[in-house]
Amino acid sequence: MRKFWAAAVSAIAIGSALGGATTASAAIIEYQVSGNGSGTLGGDAFDGAFTITSRADTGSQQPCIFEGMPVAGCALVVNDSVELDIAGLGQFNLTGFNISFVNNNANVFGFSELIGPPPGIVNSFAFVNITGEPSPFSTWDGISNLAAFDTNLTLGNFFAPSVQTNGGELVFTSPPIPGDARFSASIVAAAVPEPATWAMMIAGFGMAGASLRRRKNRIRVSYG
Repeated sequence: MRKFWAAAVSAIAIGSALGGATTASAAIIEYQVSGNGSGTLGGDAFDGAFTITSRADTGSQQPCIFEGMPVAGCALVVNDSVELDIAGLGQFNLTGFNISFVNNNANVFGFSELIGPPPGIVNSFAFVNITGEPSPFSTWDGISNLAAFDTNLTLGNFFAPSVQTNGGELVFTSPPIPGDARFSASIVAAAVPEPATWAMMIAGFGMAGASLRRRKNRIRVSYG
């Protein structure tokens, strides 16, 4: 089972091109996934309703990169914020650099965090619609409205033991078995233009996949 999830993470091949893409009609998009999860946050246990809400500028979209090459059908956006609403514990925000991505060929949407200075570790902590056909993700561009639909949510700390939040370390309970969830994407506002700083922020992120491959003997996949 662990080998399967490690392979799934590698196949999605998350990375980033140097330099940010820009569009004339850039806007703020909100992705929301709700379902159930269990684990600990800052040492406090939880088991129940779980919602992930991220916001990003659609103008930051760029191709996923793996070993220096674009990944067909895969695109990412740099998140402005990621909020975690955990039943019984409250609301928290991710504090590390993170992205949202869609892979049309894998029929999957996900959230990933870059841990440590570049190239760091690419920690994918949530996958949506790993199973289920037909998949809206197979043709979705990742930066336009997508009406809410029922799907699957798989939580797990892949390649890193936790996710960093302002409430402490978030660790998901093993094993990461897919469960029922609901996903939606909505344009919520026009984007506020900002200086082009993506190259500086994500330099080396595209090399994370290659770095992980070179050091595969030292990678420890953990689920909590």
